[in-house]
Amino acid sequence: MIRIVVQTSDAAMAANVGGHTLVELKTFDLEAPALEDHLREYESARQANNATYWHRSVIGVELLRVEASNG
Repeated sequence: MIRIVVQTSDAAMAANVGGHTLVELKTFDLEAPALEDHLREYESARQANNATYWHRSVIGVELLRVEASNG
């Protein structure tokens, strides 16, 4: 299980009237075994002292279009 945290920042109030940036966080839990395995490789290597100077992170998301099926 992977938990993804999405941060949304709205700076409209800050830009227009000098207010604060509105920040919202939302979490999503999902099953993604291949991604989870890839991220866990780091933990295994770190524990074996082979990954002292590296880390692995999710840094972006792309939304893919789902093509409608004709059937």
